Amino acid sequence: MATQKPNSSKLDSRDLNNYSNDEKQMIYKQIKWNLQSIQNLANEVNVNMKNVKRNMIITKKLLDAIQSTNNGQ
Repeated sequence: MATQKPNSSKLDSRDLNNYSNDEKQMIYKQIKWNLQSIQNLANEVNVNMKNVKRNMIITKKLLDAIQSTNNGQ
């Protein structure tokens, strides 16, 4: 384990000097994994937003169809 962990959430090069090379490699891998997870979540959000937009269009068409049917009676 490292001799000293940073007190704040900010990590700078002086803090990294307190870590062994193995620990730095683990930190690097964790950050890389976190970034990939964020990218995956962003992609999922994008797909969900497209689905929401499609569903809103379908709902609008259904409402318009109901409205035109009601006006025709």
